[in-house]
Amino acid sequence: HIRYPWIAVLYHALACACTCVFIVSTRFCMVLRVRVGRTVVRVMSASIRQQVADDEFFRNSDAYNRANKPAEIRPAPAQVLNPDTKQLCRESDVPGFIASSSSKKPRAGYTPDFGACKRR
Repeated sequence: HIRYPWIAVLYHALACACTCVFIVSTRFCMVLRVRVGRTVVRVMSASIRQQVADDEFFRNSDAYNRANKPAEIRPAPAQVLNPDTKQLCRESDVPGFIASSSSKKPRAGYTPDFGACKRR
């Protein structure tokens, strides 16, 4: 015979309360996780959209265009005809052509040396 029956009732009531608190806290944790997850996704999406807009604005800016301007492309040396010997020479063999193709003017009285030309 049980001497104090209220102890068994109290034990079972506390065990049920602990189980209930555990289940409710687990449910609360999952709901909170989903809601926080949605909030994080929403904030990150807005941040990514803002970053894309900022990036597009920067790529269209003058500073970006100045910094990423392609280098000047120079064609390969062309074949030129030596008027004296009627030989074909590469333009790079004749320093006068290089000087005249750049922004500098050849010095006065300069005559190109066609001695580096090869007979074709």
